[in-house]
Amino acid sequence: MPQRSRKAKDPGPLDGARFVRPGFARAPEHDLAFALGYPHVPVEAGAPPVRPAAARKLLKQRARELTGPGLDVLARELEAHVGAVVIAETLVEILEGYGDRDFHAWNRGLIQLVRWGLGFALLRCPAAIAAALRARLEVVCDRAIAARRPDKPRQVEQILDVVLHGAAGARRSGHRYEGAVQAFDLLHVHDDPAFVLDQVRRERFEPLWRPWARLAFLGGEPVVRHYARHWRKIRDGVDVRAFVRDFGRIRSPAVTRAIREIAATPASPAAADATAWLARH
Repeated sequence: MPQRSRKAKDPGPLDGARFVRPGFARAPEHDLAFALGYPHVPVEAGAPPVRPAAARKLLKQRARELTGPGLDVLARELEAHVGAVVIAETLVEILEGYGDRDFHAWNRGLIQLVRWGLGFALLRCPAAIAAALRARLEVVCDRAIAARRPDKPRQVEQILDVVLHGAAGARRSGHRYEGAVQAFDLLHVHDDPAFVLDQVRRERFEPLWRPWARLAFLGGEPVVRHYARHWRKIRDGVDVRAFVRDFGRIRSPAVTRAIREIAATPASPAAADATAWLARH
């Protein structure tokens, strides 16, 4: 008798789906995208396909490096090839293999991979898998705290606190500059929009300042309005174009006004993008 093909088991909702805010974005699929980490999402690299074994090997190699340039992009490119579960499981396994001396070492590569790779990959794992991985990370975090020494770095403990514990973790362990928690350590604060707003408002408009669409989602409309009101403070043309692309997905009168202003500013590197956006919307 011919055998019936078995359907793949439905893995259920992704972990980040619990953070959907209906109506935040201009379309339901964009609401989900923001909940799953947009704009920090998998990107196609155009390179030959990467198999899971090769991705795991590369992550383990890069996690040992003292510096971590480009690891945010690497993590998203690898995830596009092998999926969020492989990325998250591999990085959890690396952390579980750490001993006391490893917790004390300066390791920029691992920290960047946890922030940009693991933190967002967990949102895109099936909820049950993500819950199990988070529980394992809590054990690692407890071991890192137990191994704490006053004369040694606390990097692993701090980044896990930031990724796992929302606003409480950001308050305890987020990097601060002139009193404000840095934007990159607010990326996983799902539980306190007012805290995100307060930190965003404290940020200085320095030459490298830019709006973060992720923080606009986490902080809600007040953060959206803050960023939209100050779009002229963006100095990098790439960041102005990113503002039109990413904030253009947000359903907000403040965003529409800002994009109209950009379109009416011929010298802006994003004027053409803004004009095209207005024509579509």
